[in-house]
Amino acid sequence: MTQVMTQDDRWLARRLPDDYAARSGDSLMRIETIVAENWWGCDGAAMLDLVERLLPILQQVGAQEDIDDAVRSRCEKTVAKWLAEQ
Repeated sequence: MTQVMTQDDRWLARRLPDDYAARSGDSLMRIETIVAENWWGCDGAAMLDLVERLLPILQQVGAQEDIDDAVRSRCEKTVAKWLAEQ
């Protein structure tokens, strides 16, 4: 079943880099936690798929003040594509 990206999904996706930068721990743990908090209604395999898609994008994020709109846009597009495939 295809899911449409809601305004909430869009907002959460664009906040992913900020949430990632604000947390501590290894990259995988941070992304897993954020995805579980934001898209908890999806099954575990789907959430793991999203984590794997976001990992190469978010691993490049440094301090919050260094996050540019291109990173936010990549996260938004990644989440939109992922939701469309659900």
